[in-house]
Amino acid sequence: MNLTELFYEYVRTKKNFYDGDDDGYGGGYDDDDDGYAVHTHGGHVHGDGCECDECASHGVVDADDVPELYAEWLNLYCEEIGQTPEAYIDRMRADGTLEDYAEQCFMSDWELDETVAGYLADGTHTAFLTLRLADADVSVALTAAKLLAIAPGRAAEAALLDAIMSPATPYAVKLVAYEALLEAGDHIVDEILKRIYAADADTQTMLIEIMARYKGNKAVYMWLVTLLYRGDEAALAASLLGAYGDEDAIDVLNSFAAEYELDANELTEVRNAVERLGGEFNENGVFGADKNAGEGDEDPE
Repeated sequence: MNLTELFYEYVRTKKNFYDGDDDGYGGGYDDDDDGYAVHTHGGHVHGDGCECDECASHGVVDADDVPELYAEWLNLYCEEIGQTPEAYIDRMRADGTLEDYAEQCFMSDWELDETVAGYLADGTHTAFLTLRLADADVSVALTAAKLLAIAPGRAAEAALLDAIMSPATPYAVKLVAYEALLEAGDHIVDEILKRIYAADADTQTMLIEIMARYKGNKAVYMWLVTLLYRGDEAALAASLLGAYGDEDAIDVLNSFAAEYELDANELTEVRNAVERLGGEFNENGVFGADKNAGEGDEDPE
């Protein structure tokens, strides 16, 4: 039973709008996250604030209406399921079929009901969500990542770190994992340090950015210096070193600027980092070759 579609049907009974068919009014949740606001009349698209006669004849459900309507719907008897949606979800939790329902949603391309999603993220379904991180359907993997990101416990964090480490993980999923681990706490640094050597260069950069969130660790500082001297992310590394707060980086940054030919952006970030750390930048008054400048310029001769 598609609970989300049942909710949408309930909304359509509360506020009607034309769905483009000749059989009257219908509608659905729009793709712009603006609520039940986009609809058509005679081939013309209408939205919130439209003052045409057709729009004036019916209401439009916008995003502000949805939470109240959803809370109302959860506690109303639903003929299709023979009970209230809340009772239906509670029964699935009691008989251990909540994951089966979620799997059906994934397989059928149904939107996951938000109450079901909340229970899946309560820390008792981490193993189920971890398996879905590797789903061939990116939308399923992304949903699993988002739920693991709010799930309590180290097991969820470990699953998200595994996702970042895996070359097969889609970037969108890695990004969700990255953002979650930025808020995990300084204990995540030890877990990353155990595994970072096995990561490719791009993944190492992501892991270093996560570790840089947590100050005062010399091992993290050394990885920031490594990123700086790797060269391909020099501007980022300089910015991170400046924010990390280790004054040992002042001499490192000045030496790096003197030793390597930097473009204008890199030199600016190095200078800013040195000054942020309370040091004095060894300004020589000459920028290195700007790697982004001069492309397409013609020889004046």
